[in-house]
Amino acid sequence: MLLILICSDKEIYDNDTYTLGEEYVLKHNPTGVECKDISRYQPFGLHRFQSGCVFQRTQCSESGQVVYHKGSSKVDVTCRCNFKEGYAFIKPPKADCSCTPSEEDCSCYFKVCPPDFELKAESPHNLTAVQEGNTLKISWSSVENEHSSGIQYIVYVTYSDIWEDEKTHSKIFDAGKLHCYLHDLVSNILPKETYRFKVYACKNTKKSEPSAEAKFETGQSPHNLTAVQEGNTLKISWSSGENEHSSGIQYIVYVTYSDIWEDEKTHSKIFDAGKLHCYLHDLVSNILPKETYRFKVYACKNTKKSEPSAEAKFETGLPKEPQDVKTLHKEGNILLQWAPPKISVFQIDQYRIQYTTNDTWTHTPVYETADVLEYVVKDAIAHTTYRFKICSCSHGIAGEELERLYSSDHPFEGEMNFKTSEQNGYERVIDEHIHKKLDELLKSFQGNQFMLATDVKFSSVIVFFTFISHGYNDETEMREKFVQAFKKVVIGHLTISLCDFTFRSLNNPEPPHSLTVENAGHNKVAVKWNEPTKTFFKTERFIIQYTTDNWVTDKTEYVSSIDTSYSILKVLPATYIEFRIYSEICHSIKSVASKVAGTSVEGPSPPQNVKASNIGTCIELSWTAPLHPIMDFVEHFIIKIQEINKTSSAIVDKDELSFSLPNCKPSAIYRFEVLTYTTNKLSSKASPLLQIETEDTESLDRKFGHAQVHLKEDQFKLNNQFKLPNKERIKDITHLPNGLLIMVVCNSRLLITCDVHGEGQNTVPLNNFPCNIAAVDNDTVVVSLLGLPLHHVKFVVVSVIDIKKGHIRNIGTFKSRDADSFPILYANDRLFIHSNYGEISVIDLLGNTKKKLALKDNMTILSSMCYDFNTDNIYGTTFVDPDLIRINRQGVCKSVFDFSIYDVAILRNVCVDNKSGVLVTCQRKTQRHSKYHVYRIIPGSQSIRELISLPLAWELLSPCTSYHLPSNTMIIACGPTISVYKTTDGK
Repeated sequence: MLLILICSDKEIYDNDTYTLGEEYVLKHNPTGVECKDISRYQPFGLHRFQSGCVFQRTQCSESGQVVYHKGSSKVDVTCRCNFKEGYAFIKPPKADCSCTPSEEDCSCYFKVCPPDFELKAESPHNLTAVQEGNTLKISWSSVENEHSSGIQYIVYVTYSDIWEDEKTHSKIFDAGKLHCYLHDLVSNILPKETYRFKVYACKNTKKSEPSAEAKFETGQSPHNLTAVQEGNTLKISWSSGENEHSSGIQYIVYVTYSDIWEDEKTHSKIFDAGKLHCYLHDLVSNILPKETYRFKVYACKNTKKSEPSAEAKFETGLPKEPQDVKTLHKEGNILLQWAPPKISVFQIDQYRIQYTTNDTWTHTPVYETADVLEYVVKDAIAHTTYRFKICSCSHGIAGEELERLYSSDHPFEGEMNFKTSEQNGYERVIDEHIHKKLDELLKSFQGNQFMLATDVKFSSVIVFFTFISHGYNDETEMREKFVQAFKKVVIGHLTISLCDFTFRSLNNPEPPHSLTVENAGHNKVAVKWNEPTKTFFKTERFIIQYTTDNWVTDKTEYVSSIDTSYSILKVLPATYIEFRIYSEICHSIKSVASKVAGTSVEGPSPPQNVKASNIGTCIELSWTAPLHPIMDFVEHFIIKIQEINKTSSAIVDKDELSFSLPNCKPSAIYRFEVLTYTTNKLSSKASPLLQIETEDTESLDRKFGHAQVHLKEDQFKLNNQFKLPNKERIKDITHLPNGLLIMVVCNSRLLITCDVHGEGQNTVPLNNFPCNIAAVDNDTVVVSLLGLPLHHVKFVVVSVIDIKKGHIRNIGTFKSRDADSFPILYANDRLFIHSNYGEISVIDLLGNTKKKLALKDNMTILSSMCYDFNTDNIYGTTFVDPDLIRINRQGVCKSVFDFSIYDVAILRNVCVDNKSGVLVTCQRKTQRHSKYHVYRIIPGSQSIRELISLPLAWELLSPCTSYHLPSNTMIIACGPTISVYKTTDGK
């Protein structure tokens, strides 16, 4: 043999011997390889330069022998006796079931069995190794024909190619035990290994043939790796490697968003065996949008690591749209509001907002941080459509944009829900038909309509629409038209039916708020409010509704938008009144009603300051008006009288604030209570009980028939007296407001003015003969003049005269009766003229007739008239029958004092003092041509008091009187003589 040495940079003699089972091969770098001849084996390592495997493998060819194990390049073949053919070992081998011919005698002999018996290997069978949870269960069936007791089982396990090295372990189990667990055999189970199992039955020192082997591989990789989004995170899950049951197993999860696994974009984390999932945020703190994340997982134990699982991938995509995006208005501003995306695996750090009022997006986008969920357009312009775009942003990457619009006009919005038996494949047809029908319907409305948006959704057929309407805002009528138009829609052979419809107007004005109602006294109720919340539109006015019957009926008032209060006058006593207020803007669009507020008006109270006095056998009561209600709502007063054992009552007209009880018994006790009775039929409580005792003064009574007139008392005293220088006879006289006197004289076309001392006399020329006079102010009077008869009909001309400048202006001509006295008075910017039978004409200073007041009958003639400014009543005296009448503000005429029981013949003149007492100048029947008398009468009572009694200066001449309220001065003119009287108490 030629030995050739080849030089090399590397030492070629690294080993003195080669591994078991290898033979030497001479080449550039000599090495050992597995025995090439499979009939040979090498049980020990060859030395350098030894070639070929040394030993020949046994053939197991002797009588009765069969191969038990085919051996390998390292070990010889083992044999056993063919027990199926009846052969058994002559000499028991070292191993229970096999024999090595190169080491021992493996001869067999034919064994004869007893009757009904056969030779068997008696080995366990059905050996399995199955994973149960985190462990491995090894199970087997008992040996066949195992009748005797004391049988045991030996279980072997190895993760080597042979059964006789240090990687082989075994354990004995009793016969009743037909399974065990891997950890019963091996304390430290390794991954990525193939474990082999076999089991023997044994008794005493004998052992059966082994069972068939079972195998189990521990080193398989984790599998079923998935990456699935769960809410706002990503869950990475995997299944453990099959048969992965030993303790100490861990998993390494890798993630990257790069094309390679070894750069800075790769992250990993180790998890314990019980953990079969993790979350992306466990691996990466900052998750990015628009990236593809890749995942893989390894099983590992100690320093060994399985093969990786198959990769899983997840694309994060763009940021999701904000949720619940809506537009609304608040106090004249437009608000865009939204909520964060419901699901997002990465953090939203900004929102981008842009708006426009035209077709181009000219406004610069605005970025709001993630914690801001609202954008405000302040002081929005009315009648303008605002369009908005919004999207979510993360790490500078914007998501899909959502668009919303808001009209600061008067839009209406609706939602229609339809049901249909079929829609698939017909969506486009339905969409087009609904759009067309909406356009046709809006064109049929009054005014002008503009569709802003229409959206048809087909999960079920739902239609959303928004439009603007100018000149037509009847929401109820619009709603009905939509229902009628879409109640049933036929599209070819399809029919869709409206099953639900909502409709409302937007941007309606807000009602006033903080509504309060208060009782302001005197039957007056005041309602106050605060201005409504600001909207896009200016408030034009407020609409006030109020009721006194719980809204069965109501009244409406309109007030200016600058007002924040309103008062209702003359509310009936004991009334509960409620208010609600609306705001109204342009196009007569009004808000919903404000909250209702109300208050109560007090019921009637008794008269105040009730007093009683007696004069002789007459008791006089007086009082002042009740605290409430106002006199407009007083019907009358009720007097309750207790006289010894007798109780009675009397009714006194509301305009009378006194009552006289004549002919009282002397030295008797009388008790009185006064009540107020209202126009709405309510009675007050009684005034405090008043008690008075009459005097024994019958000698002072002066009887006139069956009536009684009290003696005069010096309540008036003659202050001075003077005569006109030319002894003109005075026909009518009155005071100017400044206290000067102005008078009409008989048969003269002059007016004469002077003071109460007769000094400073002046005359005012007229163009006709005056009859009566009334003062308007210090410079102006109104005079009734006799007109020229026309066709035997007499007329009275009424003229306004400027007494300083002498200007005369005729303001009216009235048909007159046949007389030369036509009473006239001026009060509250009105002239009252009695020129004809049975009526009083009411005109203004321009001559415009306002109304006519009817007297008791159409033949009544008044000799004189006066006006009570305290009660707004007109009093008059009649010519024919001595009667005192009163006409109230409603024009109702009524007799208030009956003179028929008194010795009175003619009523000459009448005026009113400052206590609403009526001063009547008259003549008695028994003294008709010698004296005149002035009596003070309290209307509504049957008692009169004489104030003045003087002889007539001119026979048959009627005296005329005037009362000056500021000075409490009474003027009596008779003939040319003027007498000036003042009260004795100076009041």
